[in-house]
Amino acid sequence: MLGLLGTSAEFDRANGLASIAGPTRYFLYRLLCDDEGRGVAFTVQDYVERFKLNDRVVSKAIRELS
Repeated sequence: MLGLLGTSAEFDRANGLASIAGPTRYFLYRLLCDDEGRGVAFTVQDYVERFKLNDRVVSKAIRELS
């Protein structure tokens, strides 16, 4: 999973990560590691509080990943 944070360009292209920004990768990493939140619906504000990110980063990450 740590490969999401720093990967080679070839890996990114092969796995569809080439267009995903660094903050979005961090959000995705936190989301995948959040065992307590798995399967639970959260609002942007919930993610802001859980992951200690600002609302712009969370909103942008959700848009990029959708």
